Amino acid sequence: MSFEWQTEEEKWEEAREDARARGEARARGGARARDGAGLISIASDKRRWPRRWVLLVGAAGLFIVLGFLLVRRQINERVSDISASIINDVNTSVDVLHEAVRRDDFELFVNLLSGRDLQWADEQQAWFRTGAYLDRASLGLTWLPAQTQVITITLSPDLLAADVLIQEQYAIAVGNQQTQTISLQHQETYRQGRTSWLLSPPESPPSTEPKTYQGMHLTLHYTAADEPTAARLGPDLDKKLAAFCGLAADLACPTAMQVTLAADVAQLANLKQLGWLTQPEPKLALPAPSLVGSPTDEAAYQALFRGYASTVVTAAASQAAGYQCCPHSVYFLALRDYLLHRLGLQPWPLTAADYERILDDPFEPLDAGIHWPGSVLDPEEAADAWQAYVVVHFILAESREASVGRLLRSLGEDSGFNNSFSFWLYSFLPTGPATTRLWFQFLQEQVGTASHPPVPWPEEVIYRLCAPQMNDFSLDLYALNPAAGSFIQTQPLGRARLSLTPLPGDDGLFILENGSSSLVSLWRADQGLQPVTLPENLPPTPILFYAGQAGASPLVTVFNGELAFLHLGRIDPTACATEGCALALLPNDQYTVWSPDGEHALVSNVSWARRQHTPVHQLTLTDGDQQPLADAGSGIFPFWLDAETFGYVRLDESRDLPQPALYLGTTAQPTATLWIEPDTWLPALPATSHTWMVVGLWADTAGRGRYLLLDLQHGAQNSQTQGDRQRALLLVDRRDNSVMRLTAMNEVVAEARFSPGEGDGWLAVAQIDSGSGKSYLTLYDLPQPQPIRQFSSPNHTLVSNFDWAADGQWLVRGEANFTALFAPASNYQRIFVPDADFCSYAAWGNK
Repeated sequence: MSFEWQTEEEKWEEAREDARARGEARARGGARARDGAGLISIASDKRRWPRRWVLLVGAAGLFIVLGFLLVRRQINERVSDISASIINDVNTSVDVLHEAVRRDDFELFVNLLSGRDLQWADEQQAWFRTGAYLDRASLGLTWLPAQTQVITITLSPDLLAADVLIQEQYAIAVGNQQTQTISLQHQETYRQGRTSWLLSPPESPPSTEPKTYQGMHLTLHYTAADEPTAARLGPDLDKKLAAFCGLAADLACPTAMQVTLAADVAQLANLKQLGWLTQPEPKLALPAPSLVGSPTDEAAYQALFRGYASTVVTAAASQAAGYQCCPHSVYFLALRDYLLHRLGLQPWPLTAADYERILDDPFEPLDAGIHWPGSVLDPEEAADAWQAYVVVHFILAESREASVGRLLRSLGEDSGFNNSFSFWLYSFLPTGPATTRLWFQFLQEQVGTASHPPVPWPEEVIYRLCAPQMNDFSLDLYALNPAAGSFIQTQPLGRARLSLTPLPGDDGLFILENGSSSLVSLWRADQGLQPVTLPENLPPTPILFYAGQAGASPLVTVFNGELAFLHLGRIDPTACATEGCALALLPNDQYTVWSPDGEHALVSNVSWARRQHTPVHQLTLTDGDQQPLADAGSGIFPFWLDAETFGYVRLDESRDLPQPALYLGTTAQPTATLWIEPDTWLPALPATSHTWMVVGLWADTAGRGRYLLLDLQHGAQNSQTQGDRQRALLLVDRRDNSVMRLTAMNEVVAEARFSPGEGDGWLAVAQIDSGSGKSYLTLYDLPQPQPIRQFSSPNHTLVSNFDWAADGQWLVRGEANFTALFAPASNYQRIFVPDADFCSYAAWGNK
């Protein structure tokens, strides 16, 4: 193997010879050219670098450039990774801080504060303690923490600080329980701490250069930092005060209100204090927009403006009326909110459902006086404070003497503080039935009740016992014709303590003076009042009570003056037209339950007086006159489903824990057989170690004979309190023998009535709350277990004061001062107010 070495000099000589040869060739070929100036340029014959050197130098330069770019890229990637990590850490701190605010966790909040400016840190802590750090409820804005957004995070060049633009979402009420969402933005600064990024004071504080807007009614002071929003607020607030002056013309119009927008966190908390808003001085400090948050669009600005304007109008109204916190505060707030509603600053807080609630759970204007003497600062802290709002709305809507300004001024006058609520109320409204009539007319207008129902009015009228005059305890018979809207006196009676019961088929009324024998009568529309003759063998002053029906005949129990039971009797309405009405005593005083047509009966071996104290009754099937026909077995709570089918309850003793079972028999087959065994209905009830006891039973005998309602109770027999026992309502459907548990209060059923007519119909159940004493009437659309409507009354009146019309489409309930008709098929309710002072009982009857 041999190598040929070549030096750098040899290469250079070869390159030089090559260049010379190329030059001579160009010369021989006349390689000349004339330039633009006419001169002759001859190609240079200078020595050139070798091509490989040029390539080496270019490659080296390219390598250097590529290396620089690579290093720069690596640096940028590293910086980007660090920035992303920092942004992630800042985001985490923002999230944790918001969680601390949402949970009201002061310790967690303090751990996220920077300590570089102790005064600033103290201000943040004080702000947090007010509960208004991000909450803007005092301006009508409800914070939505789940919708917070971080818009941008800008890092400082040294990566040790971050400016964060945060957008908070707030809900505003727009009426009818609907809300709208708006956005406010604010800037926060975070700096790196030892373990996390901390909320810190801004590097450049906001400008405090003073600015002023001078209007006709107010002067607005603010700083340059708030100018973007405050420059609009000034004229808009001034216009709203002008509108206030027009609406409350009988109050002094403000002309020199001084309003300052201050970056003071205490002002957010002050807006919640009625005492702070109702100061006599015409000066008002409000939180600056830079503190509250900057609006992101027109909707956000309008929401913010309404919040500010509501506060300014509140202060203006209190100053003009001379009201200072806090007597009758609930009524002041109701008037204030009505004023704000009329000015378009906030929706009226009540809906049609609130007014309808009064129709279902009635109270009258005087009942709202419970809030009159109070000094509650927040209406939400007062139970039923919304009732004062209804009364204020009612006065302003129905009184010609009332206005917002006059009502506000009446609260601000010293005499108004000392007067009673009735004095204040009736200085604007009439007294007596006229106010009651206006009240329910007003409520129905707010609900939107149509004057004509969607279903026809019944062919019947409603009979009531009413006192014609105030403080007159004697009652007369009145008739209400809902189709004609008339309420007239039908029969003078002039007695107290009267009771009224409709006869079967609404053919007439049985009227009795409870605890007396001075008035026992039947009344029919075509025959008038028919007195009932009592047997001669009764004691001189017997005490009589209505005891139910024997077919079409009312049953009456007779007691002596010491309330000892003596006899059971009945009245035959068919004999009244020919032979005269008379009370016929029955041949025995045994407890008896008649069939709907009165042709048969179940007679117990237990006396009427002892019927509720005997665990087992020996039952006999008899005819309508109590003449024995066959043995019907033994049980409790005997009942009839129709004219041929009877039944009773019997404990199933074969079980480890005895439970009630239902038995049925017929007039053709009196031997009763098992109908509903415990295993059919026990799965619908909670497990218990006690025997369920039947404490009430009602059968659907209104024409269908389809349903049976059972009121059951369990608990220790020695239980001293009602709360120790649990109750259940069971509905038995005869068509498929199914058992369904109804939703109801844990109270004894006092009365239950199935509607007559075709179809499934409805069930009305009356109960009394043993704690409050209120009575409740719950309505079910059969066979559904959930109630469709519930009515209530402050006393026991609903127990006996309700009745179904013969068509089964209308339910009447009678209150002391009004009569309510309800059509469940169309959920329609109409209130009628009689021209009388007090009424009791309500029953449908033929015209």
